[in-house]
Amino acid sequence: MTVPAKYVTLSNGKLVSQTPAGPGLRTDTWKMDEPHSPYLFMMAVGDFKIYKDTWRGKEVNYYLEPKYAPFAKQIFGNTPDMMEFYSKRLGVEFPWNKYAQIVARDYVSGAMENTTATLHGEQVQMTDKELVDREYSSESVIAHELFH
Repeated sequence: MTVPAKYVTLSNGKLVSQTPAGPGLRTDTWKMDEPHSPYLFMMAVGDFKIYKDTWRGKEVNYYLEPKYAPFAKQIFGNTPDMMEFYSKRLGVEFPWNKYAQIVARDYVSGAMENTTATLHGEQVQMTDKELVDREYSSESVIAHELFH
């Protein structure tokens, strides 16, 4: 996908290349090696900060608006533990090459378990003051979307 160079992209699979595409533009190429259902395709473009995490050597990344980026670990940080729990409980390792979670404004369906790149509505973005009350956190939604 060709985008203004200032933006971050996310899609299913792995980012395999980023090449200049003219003044102020860049083409990002994402590749999904494994078959998956077409309704779980996604791509996102925007002003996001990426927090990089890992689980068993796989990328686990969190894409948030810059204002909320300092709280990425507090919001999504239990994801690797969830992946470990599900893998042990089911006896099957997470099958994809990466897992990303991104937050988008005005997404009306709450969240969507797109293959390798789950989309969350803006309600999961919280500051440290909002995160104090953990019982209102979005961890149950994060776990639910991962389990799909």
